[in-house]
Amino acid sequence: MDNPEERAMIKFKVNMKGLEQGKKLTKGAMKQVLKRSMLKMEEIAVLNAPFDKGILRGQITLFPQILAERYVLYSKAPYSEALEFGNKPHYAPIEPLIK
Repeated sequence: MDNPEERAMIKFKVNMKGLEQGKKLTKGAMKQVLKRSMLKMEEIAVLNAPFDKGILRGQITLFPQILAERYVLYSKAPYSEALEFGNKPHYAPIEPLIK
Protein backbone atom coordinates (compact mmCIF):
# COMPACT_ATOMS: atom_id res chain seq x y z
CA MET A 1 0.00 0.00 0.00
CA ASP A 2 2.83 2.38 -0.60
CA ASN A 3 1.21 3.47 -3.84
CA PRO A 4 -0.50 6.90 -3.30
CA GLU A 5 -3.33 5.96 -5.68
CA GLU A 6 -4.21 2.92 -3.54
CA ARG A 7 -4.27 5.05 -0.38
CA ALA A 8 -6.63 7.59 -1.98
CA MET A 9 -9.12 4.98 -3.10
CA ILE A 10 -12.31 4.75 -1.12
CA LYS A 11 -14.32 1.58 -1.10
CA PHE A 12 -18.00 1.61 -0.26
CA LYS A 13 -21.02 -0.61 -0.55
CA VAL A 14 -24.53 0.60 -1.29
CA ASN A 15 -27.53 -1.29 0.02
CA MET A 16 -30.39 -0.90 -2.47
CA LYS A 17 -32.92 -2.60 -0.22
CA GLY A 18 -36.10 -0.52 0.07
CA LEU A 19 -35.26 1.75 -2.87
CA GLU A 20 -38.62 1.24 -4.57
CA GLN A 21 -40.49 1.95 -1.35
CA GLY A 22 -38.40 5.11 -0.91
CA LYS A 23 -39.31 6.23 -4.43
CA LYS A 24 -43.02 5.75 -3.71
CA LEU A 25 -42.79 7.67 -0.43
CA THR A 26 -40.87 10.50 -2.10
CA LYS A 27 -43.36 10.72 -4.97
CA GLY A 28 -46.27 10.79 -2.51
CA ALA A 29 -44.61 13.57 -0.50
CA MET A 30 -43.91 15.57 -3.67
CA LYS A 31 -47.59 15.30 -4.66
CA GLN A 32 -48.61 16.64 -1.25
CA VAL A 33 -46.18 19.56 -1.55
CA LEU A 34 -47.51 20.36 -5.03
CA LYS A 35 -51.13 20.20 -3.84
CA ARG A 36 -50.50 22.45 -0.84
CA SER A 37 -48.50 24.91 -2.94
CA MET A 38 -51.23 25.16 -5.54
CA LEU A 39 -53.93 25.65 -2.89
CA LYS A 40 -51.84 28.48 -1.43
CA MET A 41 -51.41 30.00 -4.91
CA GLU A 42 -55.18 29.92 -5.38
CA GLU A 43 -55.67 31.63 -2.03
CA ILE A 44 -53.13 34.34 -2.89
CA ALA A 45 -54.65 34.87 -6.35
CA VAL A 46 -58.11 35.37 -4.84
CA LEU A 47 -56.81 37.74 -2.16
CA ASN A 48 -54.80 39.84 -4.62
CA ALA A 49 -57.45 40.00 -7.35
CA PRO A 50 -58.89 43.49 -7.86
CA PHE A 51 -62.29 43.77 -6.22
CA ASP A 52 -65.24 45.73 -7.52
CA LYS A 53 -68.24 43.44 -7.79
CA GLY A 54 -66.37 40.26 -6.82
CA ILE A 55 -66.82 38.61 -10.22
CA LEU A 56 -63.10 38.00 -10.79
CA ARG A 57 -62.48 36.67 -7.28
CA GLY A 58 -65.42 34.31 -7.63
CA GLN A 59 -64.16 32.93 -10.94
CA ILE A 60 -60.63 31.94 -9.83
CA THR A 61 -60.54 28.15 -9.61
CA LEU A 62 -57.95 25.44 -9.16
CA PHE A 63 -58.38 22.37 -11.36
CA PRO A 64 -56.46 19.24 -10.37
CA GLN A 65 -55.58 17.05 -13.33
CA ILE A 66 -55.06 13.77 -11.55
CA LEU A 67 -53.77 11.62 -14.41
CA ALA A 68 -51.30 14.29 -15.54
CA GLU A 69 -50.29 14.97 -11.92
CA ARG A 70 -50.60 18.73 -12.35
CA TYR A 71 -52.91 21.59 -11.47
CA VAL A 72 -54.30 24.46 -13.51
CA LEU A 73 -55.11 27.76 -11.80
CA TYR A 74 -57.71 29.43 -13.98
CA SER A 75 -60.24 32.26 -14.04
CA LYS A 76 -63.39 32.15 -16.15
CA ALA A 77 -63.98 35.92 -15.93
CA PRO A 78 -63.84 37.25 -19.51
CA TYR A 79 -61.46 40.08 -18.62
CA SER A 80 -59.00 37.98 -16.55
CA GLU A 81 -56.32 37.78 -19.22
CA ALA A 82 -56.41 41.52 -19.96
CA LEU A 83 -56.18 42.28 -16.25
CA GLU A 84 -53.25 39.91 -15.72
CA PHE A 85 -51.21 40.62 -18.84
CA GLY A 86 -52.56 43.97 -20.07
CA ASN A 87 -53.78 44.71 -23.57
CA LYS A 88 -52.83 46.76 -26.61
CA PRO A 89 -53.42 50.51 -26.42
CA HIS A 90 -56.75 51.49 -27.87
CA TYR A 91 -58.26 54.87 -28.51
CA ALA A 92 -61.79 56.21 -28.49
CA PRO A 93 -63.24 57.11 -31.90
CA ILE A 94 -62.54 60.79 -32.57
CA GLU A 95 -65.82 61.69 -34.36
CA PRO A 96 -68.10 61.59 -31.28
CA LEU A 97 -65.53 63.62 -29.37
CA ILE A 98 -65.43 66.34 -32.05
CA LYS A 99 -69.24 66.66 -32.02
